[in-house]
Amino acid sequence: MSSYENFTGLEKKHLANPESDYRRLHLEKNTYQGRPGALWEFTHVPEPDEGGLVRHVIDQAFVAADGTEYAILAAGRADRWDPDKDLVFFTAIATFTAG
Repeated sequence: MSSYENFTGLEKKHLANPESDYRRLHLEKNTYQGRPGALWEFTHVPEPDEGGLVRHVIDQAFVAADGTEYAILAAGRADRWDPDKDLVFFTAIATFTAG
């Protein structure tokens, strides 16, 4: 299964749960470190008991040469997400190496 197919399957689960308030921001196939991958960005309410707190998630996944799928994910409060100031996710994807 490709990372994109994995993400679309996970997205269907979010869409099936009306309480999650899922909203896709971005989902595309890409190439990461020369391997087939996908980038997915969305917002949702992960747990109803969190008082409706909306979470922003960005996830870069790829399938390594040995068939292992890796995902580099960052999540935080949507009301505090600023892609111009995010260092965690972009540092992680710039420096990650599969073991």
